[in-house]
Amino acid sequence: MSTVPHRLFFLGVGGIGMSALARYFLHRGHVVAGYDRTPSPLTHTLEQEGIHVQYVEDPEAMPADFREAGEHDVLLVRTPAVPLDSPLLHHWMQRGARTIKRSELLGTITQERRTLAVAGTHGKTTVSCMLAHLLRVGGVPCNAFLGGIAANYGTNLLLDEDAIVNVVEADEYDRSFLHLHPSEAIITSVDPDHLDIYHTPEAMTDAYDTFADLCSGQVLVHESAASHFQGREQVSVYGTTSGLPIRSRTSGSWTARTASISCLTRTGWTTWSWACPAGTTCGTLQPRRPWP
Repeated sequence: MSTVPHRLFFLGVGGIGMSALARYFLHRGHVVAGYDRTPSPLTHTLEQEGIHVQYVEDPEAMPADFREAGEHDVLLVRTPAVPLDSPLLHHWMQRGARTIKRSELLGTITQERRTLAVAGTHGKTTVSCMLAHLLRVGGVPCNAFLGGIAANYGTNLLLDEDAIVNVVEADEYDRSFLHLHPSEAIITSVDPDHLDIYHTPEAMTDAYDTFADLCSGQVLVHESAASHFQGREQVSVYGTTSGLPIRSRTSGSWTARTASISCLTRTGWTTWSWACPAGTTCGTLQPRRPWP
């Protein structure tokens, strides 16, 4: 990625979305460091993987190569949660380093290859984990940036050297998902949330409408949110109501234009089987909450 300097510093590197990006760029050969307020199992894992993590907002605690780097040699990545009076943010801005939000950096990654984005007030992490897993067991190499630690993989970042598609969570907070470049999308729900940012439910649904406009291909919308996207040719609706083009029920099948998912509930678990268009079963999935 030619527009990203060799060194990246993450403010809030222990966040679930930030840590996935830090891991991604470390894997690509960049030098990565960051700050977080408190140690956690995730920051300890990042350190074990080779990322320098500091827990004080003192510029002198940064690695020497970051302290001595030129202003154009470091990219500072921050989240909206980082206060503008952060000493580290102030330090890098004074030095003239380029500063971007996490969502902007993820947006550059979504330009690299076809991207499937999962949006919604709730359900993003579960659906993203399921989608990434189904692609992998179905033989479609993908990279996935997840909003939780997937229980069956033990990570929030799935990488494949031969990836032809990204799976990303499209976060509506701070209008972050409007920085993405999705090919296709799933919208799981559009319940009012983050009204500290949007102020009114109507403004939030308008943002989802803009997000749908960003998709170059199909948008799959849950029936609970379908009324917000009426009249769009690219939108298909899914849910449990009979007559929908994509339908789900616990003792039947979920049938789409190109594939189907069968599900069977036993002792509280739901097992999903992914069937390819030719009728062959690509794999099965018994999902559970991807967080503890």
